[in-house]
Amino acid sequence: MPLTNEKSSSLKIAKLIKKRFRSEKNHLDFLLTKHLDTKLIRSIEISKKEDFVQLTANEIVNRIFLGTYQLKLSKSYLNDLTTTNIAYIIDEKLIISIDDLDLRSQFSGTKIIAVEITSRHRRAEKNNSNYIPNEAVTKAIKGYICTCKSGQKIGCCVHVATLIYYLSYGQKNLIESPAKFLQKFFINFKNMDLPNKPKYLKNTRVNKIKEDLSINFSTESDLDETEEKNEDKKHIPKWGGLIRYRDIENVTLTNTCTIDNYLLALWHLSKIKPECFESEVFNELYLSLKDVLKLIDDLDWNLAKEKWINDFLKLTIVSKNNTISLFGTEQNFFQIR
Repeated sequence: MPLTNEKSSSLKIAKLIKKRFRSEKNHLDFLLTKHLDTKLIRSIEISKKEDFVQLTANEIVNRIFLGTYQLKLSKSYLNDLTTTNIAYIIDEKLIISIDDLDLRSQFSGTKIIAVEITSRHRRAEKNNSNYIPNEAVTKAIKGYICTCKSGQKIGCCVHVATLIYYLSYGQKNLIESPAKFLQKFFINFKNMDLPNKPKYLKNTRVNKIKEDLSINFSTESDLDETEEKNEDKKHIPKWGGLIRYRDIENVTLTNTCTIDNYLLALWHLSKIKPECFESEVFNELYLSLKDVLKLIDDLDWNLAKEKWINDFLKLTIVSKNNTISLFGTEQNFFQIR
């Protein structure tokens, strides 16, 4: 049974499902093999399509979708539909060319609209809806079909549901896709956008850089914060290193992520809360730790890692071919003796 919030509608929906199973053939089958954007299937702007059947949300759910499942999924596909803003109208000449007179008669007084929607499982699916224009009853939608497996059965797939939901209800009720903001993560190759450039989404803080602002309204505090962030970036360690390990010179370190992040965190803590590193006892470990932080402050990560490994870690590793791997967990390589 499809999901539905209206328990009173469950029996009606079940009867409609049984009725649809009695249908042996879809009269729109012949469109599955047709190519879009041709002389007989021309493109239009879907946002300007105004003669589609107008329905309420309840009518769509209970009479066409037969439950709320397709409704929930179709909202996620709305962004693809509105972003491309392309639909296709089947020309009457294509209908007239149908040899089967009985089939041709079924399209009398109706129109067929098609769209191509990117699927979650495949690159794209083509779906068609046959309707009587300028009507406001569910029976005015005469049929639909899609190239996906679900759409070639009796029921209404999510791709068809997206088209019907948008044209019959969402277009005039300002429905937005819940995942629309995710489009900002994709790289715009036309604008030569660079990868790995994080963007602030859903952020209303004044001191964040807005993409659409052409005037710099930065205050002195904003500039200080930016300089602080730039200073932090300078101290991000590089992977690996070259150290003196015990009595062996020029030992290459690999897989140093297990110590890099924590050492950087310690250094950052020493900057924002220096009182945490004040002590009345100046023992060997305390002085070594202060030396490590000073080396990181001077951007000398090789010596900082060298001192941390030799003075703090309980390593039983023997250098092989002048190489030491710190592969493992932070707990293994960030515990002091």
